[in-house]
This record gives sequence, C-alpha cells and structure tokens, in this order.
Amino acid sequence: MKATTIDEYWFWLCNIDGIGSKKADRLIKRFGNPEVIYRAGAKELSLAEGITEQDIHNIKESRKTGILKEKYEYMNRKAIQFIHRESELFPRQLKEMTDCPYGLFVKGNAKRLTQGETNGMVSVVGARNSSSYGNHIAEQMGFELAVHGVTVISGMARGIDASAHWGAVHAKGQTIAVLGCGADICYPRENINLYEAILEHGVIISEYPCQTPPTAWQFPMRNRIISGLAEGIRIKKGKSERNKKRFPIPYTLRKHFFCNLIALFSAELLKIIQ
Repeated sequence: MKATTIDEYWFWLCNIDGIGSKKADRLIKRFGNPEVIYRAGAKELSLAEGITEQDIHNIKESRKTGILKEKYEYMNRKAIQFIHRESELFPRQLKEMTDCPYGLFVKGNAKRLTQGETNGMVSVVGARNSSSYGNHIAEQMGFELAVHGVTVISGMARGIDASAHWGAVHAKGQTIAVLGCGADICYPRENINLYEAILEHGVIISEYPCQTPPTAWQFPMRNRIISGLAEGIRIKKGKSERNKKRFPIPYTLRKHFFCNLIALFSAELLKIIQ
C-alpha cells in the first residue's frame, strides 16, 4: 500500500516512528502538506528545522509499502477510524488550538465527536488516588451532566476520571475518553469494563498511533486535547488551563448543593453555545 489520497497521506504522517506532533508541525511548516513531505528527498527533508538524520531514516522506512499497509489493516481490525484536521468529523474546538493534533485515532462512532457540540462538552478531571467521597461526587457529576445532554470528557485514568465516565455511562449519555496511548490499548488495564462500556454511547480517542504504549510524557500532551475539546468549561481541582471556565469542587460539597451546581453548569453552557 502506497499513500495516494489526502487521507492516506495524513495517516502516513501520523504513523511515522519518532515523528510526534512537534516535528510534524515543523515538516508541515516547511512543505505545506503531507503529500509534499511524502515525496520529498533526504536533502529536502534535512532542511526542515529540528529534523535529524534518524528522523529522515524513519521517514524513508515508513514509505515502504508493507509497513503502511500493515498499520492500516491493524487499525481496521481493531475497529478504529483515523480522522485528520481536514476531515469533516474532526472537532471544531481542536482546530482552534495552536497545538492542534494533526490526526486522531477514534474507536467508536466518530460522528459522536461533533454531536456533542450541540449541547456542550465538559471535561471532568482530577486525582488518580482520590477518596471514595471524591469518586462519588465525580460519578454523580458525570451522571447529571450526561442526563442534561452534555458530553463528559475525561482521560479514563483511575480515580476521578473513571468515576466521571461511569456516571455518564450509567446515564446512557455521551462521554469521550482521551488516552495517552494508542486507542487500541486499555490503560490502566483495570478499566477494561469501562473501556468497553464507553463505546456503547461514546468514543475513545488518541492522537497516538495504534500499539503506542503508555509513557509518562504522553499524558501531559493528551491533557491539552481534554481541555481543548471542552466547550468553554473545564472542571478541575487546581490550576485553570487554556482560559477555560473552571469549577473546582470543594471537598465539603454536600448533596443538596449539587443541583445548584448543575444549574450553574447549565447556565454557563447556555451562555457559551447561544
């Protein structure tokens, strides 16, 4: 298999070993589009800022017919779809980011990525080593948001993230899990039931190619996607990111305050999407 269409050129670029979003960005700035990069010789590639001899070797290797075909067929076997910046299904919010990923690997119905734009999308994130109280609040929050038609976004990590996803799942609402590894990998493995349940009404996405194992540096990178997808609101204990509206949840939150909190979310969402 050789790249011959714009979708295949983008797929190729997003699957080159050692070429992450930053180096891909430098290549695009130099050559303009992935087709030109695909056809560029070693000398031309060496003129791109930050591209090493090893990178050039990896680019040349990635053009081999069997390698690209193998990755494409593996992705299809895992029921994963690839979408890129120029795809109609690529989320509008991510396109507005200065460090927007060039492609996303989507497990589940990719149309759900844009369906959530109608009623708003909220990211719910927090500590992995959270208390049972914190998990309860996160799950209740995910449930109430999903019941009101809001898409719940998180990272499927243990603790607050997983609890928020479970709340949306129990409400049969939409939820998006953004992974710091390939979309074909359930991490942590203990969340395999959640991984499968999310696919019933939501999607699992990653900017990393299939079979990419989880490594520490990839998780801060995926966090920008969790933040970027949120429709103007970010829920997090701690520092606000990307000028998102945030609602840190106090430890002493009581149940009778929860409905007022949801009402506040709804009011803020209406301001944003109207």
